[in-house]
Amino acid sequence: MQPQFDAAWGHPGGMYETRLGPERARGMNALGSLKRAGAVLVGGDDSPVCPLSPLDGMRAAAAHHVRDERLGIADALLMYTYDALVSGMPNERRAARARLRGRYRAA
Repeated sequence: MQPQFDAAWGHPGGMYETRLGPERARGMNALGSLKRAGAVLVGGDDSPVCPLSPLDGMRAAAAHHVRDERLGIADALLMYTYDALVSGMPNERRAARARLRGRYRAA
């Protein structure tokens, strides 16, 4: 998913609404709906269309133009870090990867 697209074009009067109409524009980049349905979201940037900036992507995911599609900060971070790392791994390898926890040393 590319949340920066929503930041650039998802707002009322933006390119999505202008070209697709308000109803279809509302469903673009449905981050929250997909997350609630159990999808593993992986964030990306479509450079040079959008800046190559995971932080901008996380910010855009948390500030989606449709309130119900916004991700929490933790989910936006997971989207660009852990979930991106394990998304292509077989399930048996995913289990071997631990998430970072407070007070643990990074290797």
